[in-house]
Amino acid sequence: MVRDFVLWTRQVDKFTGAKNLPGPRLPVNRVTGKKVLTARYAPATINHTLSAVHEFYEFHRERGEGPLVNPRFRLLAGRMGITTRWTTFTPTRRRALRQKDSQPLPRAIPDASFNELFRKLKSHRDRALAAFYVSSGARASELLGLTGDMVNYGDQLIGVVRKGGARQWLPTSPDAFVVAALSARPRNTR
Repeated sequence: MVRDFVLWTRQVDKFTGAKNLPGPRLPVNRVTGKKVLTARYAPATINHTLSAVHEFYEFHRERGEGPLVNPRFRLLAGRMGITTRWTTFTPTRRRALRQKDSQPLPRAIPDASFNELFRKLKSHRDRALAAFYVSSGARASELLGLTGDMVNYGDQLIGVVRKGGARQWLPTSPDAFVVAALSARPRNTR
């Protein structure tokens, strides 16, 4: 039953209702860099559906309203890499009938678009934050918490407070420090 469902979802076109099916398109949106949706179901959609059906059967089994055993979905039980305070992480193989879902690569903004964005920023502080964001890989919330003592101009490092509360020093580009120095310079008040 489950195997037939997975094979069916891999072969049929998505149900689009009254929408028109997309015509021929480029494989990637030129502006955003996102993949254009196809007419077939994505592996992540198939995996999500399998998980939802499994949880549906588990819910009714636990309440005593359904079958005593989750029919044919018991091979799909469990998730990889989930860690709670009661269990520890144990790497496992992908479950039977789960689709291999490729991890998307990070999208890049074209140089011309970034330069245009950089020019439109009104203050050196905003430019410094954008330069640190692009060159260090820090989260935006971590950069907004930067203070003067967290910027090491000599070693070209910035100290960010990570999610756990620990400070981590990240290397950034020399150009980001030039812009940061401009933002730290006192303004002329004449």
